[in-house]
Amino acid sequence: MITEAFSWIGDLAQWIGSLVPRWHLCRSTHSGVKFVRSKVKAIAPGIFWIWPVTSEYVLIPTARQSLDIPAQALTTKDGISVLVSVVLVYEVKNIVKALGQTWDPDDTAMEIGGAATVGVVASRTWAELQASLADGQAAKELSAQAQELLRPFGFKIIRGRFTDCARCLVLRTVGDWSARDSGASYG
Repeated sequence: MITEAFSWIGDLAQWIGSLVPRWHLCRSTHSGVKFVRSKVKAIAPGIFWIWPVTSEYVLIPTARQSLDIPAQALTTKDGISVLVSVVLVYEVKNIVKALGQTWDPDDTAMEIGGAATVGVVASRTWAELQASLADGQAAKELSAQAQELLRPFGFKIIRGRFTDCARCLVLRTVGDWSARDSGASYG
């Protein structure tokens, strides 16, 4: 009963606290942005201040990191189905673009890296793909395409490389298999 009577004091202290600036620390391997009213401002490594009542902030790693792009079943120029996996090694160079123009920078890198992979594989025959994997040309082209596509989002591609590339058989089903499993009849 007494705690309920004085709970307003805690609410008042919390409200007053939101008016006081707070300091935070950004690690040397990270950067971030502050969303202040309707503006996006970069946060560099070190100490930074936030006014909680008018600002929010997000920090992400900007140092060298790698991203495994999941395996994709693709088709070469001569109609051969292949299963391909790649790794992109990158840094975030423009934090305002990375966080101010994307919701999730890692998802953006994964999606665009997958698109660059399609471009490299689909432009070659199976024999050309094997040869370009052996001499490193496919990896160079993957890096260049990924860099071109990711530059507008603040990324710098250090290296792209193929981790898996093998012929495969793709089976596709047509129809609503959930209805078949539920005992429904097709008549």
